[in-house]
Amino acid sequence: MTATTVTLSPGYIECIYAVEERYRMNKRLLCICATLFIAVLVLAACSDKNDPSGSEGNRDGSDDASIFEDYAYQPFLISLPETSCPVNGSLVHDDRILYWYTDSDKTVVIVNIAADGSDRQETKIPFSDWSVRAGGLRVTEDGNYAVVIRTYNEDGNIIVYGVYSPQGARISSKELDIIDVPEGYSVLLEQVAFDDSGNIAIIISGVGAEDELHLLDKDGTPLGKLTIPLFQSIITLRDGRVVVSDFSGTNNNLREIDFAKAGLGEEIPLTIPGLRRILPAGADRSYDLLVDDGNYLYGYMLKSDTKITLLNWLESKLALSQDYHIGFLSDNRITILHTEFSHVGDDVFWITDLFILTRIPRDDLPEYTILTIGGF
Repeated sequence: MTATTVTLSPGYIECIYAVEERYRMNKRLLCICATLFIAVLVLAACSDKNDPSGSEGNRDGSDDASIFEDYAYQPFLISLPETSCPVNGSLVHDDRILYWYTDSDKTVVIVNIAADGSDRQETKIPFSDWSVRAGGLRVTEDGNYAVVIRTYNEDGNIIVYGVYSPQGARISSKELDIIDVPEGYSVLLEQVAFDDSGNIAIIISGVGAEDELHLLDKDGTPLGKLTIPLFQSIITLRDGRVVVSDFSGTNNNLREIDFAKAGLGEEIPLTIPGLRRILPAGADRSYDLLVDDGNYLYGYMLKSDTKITLLNWLESKLALSQDYHIGFLSDNRITILHTEFSHVGDDVFWITDLFILTRIPRDDLPEYTILTIGGF
């Protein structure tokens, strides 16, 4: 059986021609006697190695270094409802997936769903401004949503920090007096990250030749402002610290944010060539952060300057642009939420797909012949 698959993404084009799809078979098994074969089956049934749910190993991910040799991730697709604007962010909390976007009526919508896409719950935060964007969210200890939102109206750019219940009731809200731009200019709320104490780091662009990094305490009180090179990232590490990337020079570095001093700490080098993106790994992993080089996704440990290969994007049948959000479920499955622009005539909308990646034995993977095609 032959098939041709072409995957297009903003970053690159890949053409995979599957000459023959077949399952690998260990020929030596044909020589094993029936008694030994039955014994192997019994042992396999008693172990959890072939558990398709991906629940094998430690929850903290410490077994991932060896598992990549024997297992691969394969996706299960869950198509989510179309939205009029792109998804701004996503996170996994208590094995539920949260993502947020702004609707066409300038309402911030926070969606909370089960890992299979069911039990959809929506929190709606209405605004009447010209432009609205939710930049970042965290779930508080009492289950409420703390969210940073940028709005724009006749009074200019406004950054709002509010806490809302899952039912949409406003518990607290305040405007943050942290930006000063000429009248008529609209700034972009690029990224938001929270440390384990609730302190907030916000990257804002559009106010000059460099981006602004604003630091606030858990109540939204400004602590300080720094300027950083354009197109940098902020993420929360496994231990709750927030770091900002510095990829402007010849080396890739991270700088820890010191909220107490409203400054940056020493450089932390990342020795990964071709680095495309850094991502938070979550608090229950054995590595500090995730690193994407366009071909593989790694778990990276800062202290030892080592990486663990988690998955091969092509092998996982995913060719994603940089616009995706990732998380981990407690059984080691990976969640990836990907959004992309589409239109039919004059109707513009965004398609959002949720991929649940589950470990399967590597011997069960189909074989492909890969052809790399260059272009101009």
